[in-house]
Amino acid sequence: MQVMSKEAQQKVTEEDILFALVPLIREYFEGSCSCDGTQIVYTLPDGRKMRITAEAIA
Repeated sequence: MQVMSKEAQQKVTEEDILFALVPLIREYFEGSCSCDGTQIVYTLPDGRKMRITAEAIA
């Protein structure tokens, strides 16, 4: 596991989190996904779609 410095952690954005998740979703789930920086749209093989978003809460 990679440990980030506190300074690096403070610079992580919601967009960074979303783009980091895309390769994991593609590897773990069948279907397709796309990310525009505000959301990931995951499409299952049967056509259903899911939206994944990230929002800072603190």
